Amino acid sequence: MNSSDNIPLFFGINNCNLEQANLIAIGIPWDHSSSYRKGSSKAPDLIRQATTSALYNQFSETQIDLISKWQLYDYGNIENSNDDPLACQQAVLTSLKEIYSKNTTSSFLFFGGDHLITCFSFISLFKSGFYNKKIVGIIYLYDHHDLYNDYEGDKYSHACVLRRIIDETNIRTSNILQVGLRALTPKQIEYANQNRIKMISRKEFQTHGPEGTAQIAKEMFNKKVDSIYLSIDLDIFDPSFAPGIGNPEPGGLITTEIVDFLHGLSGLPLHAFDIVEYNPNFDNSQITAFLAAKLCRETLSIMK
Repeated sequence: MNSSDNIPLFFGINNCNLEQANLIAIGIPWDHSSSYRKGSSKAPDLIRQATTSALYNQFSETQIDLISKWQLYDYGNIENSNDDPLACQQAVLTSLKEIYSKNTTSSFLFFGGDHLITCFSFISLFKSGFYNKKIVGIIYLYDHHDLYNDYEGDKYSHACVLRRIIDETNIRTSNILQVGLRALTPKQIEYANQNRIKMISRKEFQTHGPEGTAQIAKEMFNKKVDSIYLSIDLDIFDPSFAPGIGNPEPGGLITTEIVDFLHGLSGLPLHAFDIVEYNPNFDNSQITAFLAAKLCRETLSIMK
């Protein structure tokens, strides 16, 4: 997918057909479950545009050459005109089954959409075959737990993402790591502790530092899981760094902290990630879009 002036997107990574790709990009323009600011359904194409090679070259900060590493197939956006989350999840599953019939080994990049798209994509990776017989872990970068059984009566609120994943897959709860928490509730903390979900608050992250927090993740996952799914909710950032987000919570982390943390994860079996909750309705000068693109580039440098 190219911009209007024919400048390559995705940092200039080569495009190829589905069968040959080792990286598949998928947009899920869904925001019906947002509880505060809607608008993230517009995000997938705008994040794509922000990866333009007119701005970014193909090298990560750690000098990984993304063009040498990846062959990309951009699947486009999974459209769903219905406001039913189960219908959207089925649309994602149908697409991943189609992909699996032609390519069983690719890594994935998902663009949201609100955070419920993590539920759609992760569950679909299980049900389509990509996680067949694999022990899978999740690294969840966010300021909220998302462990409510329901939020204001809605089991498919974006505040229930991890709870739905736990209920609808066979993931071991001890293989879930939440990083950057700063909007906690006692009920969700109790649930996390009872189910051995590892929690690292924003304050703990800054105490350990990015590299120290990454080391905790490595000790937790190394040689214990076959594959890791990384979810990056842009709400983890302080709104001064990411004004275009769905649920702004002051006191968040800064760009260099998260980038250094991502670099510290290198070596783990990371095969899929998403970037969610970008809301262009509240973005100033595309600040948040370019942040999302930066996170995309640095994450691609550490993926398997």
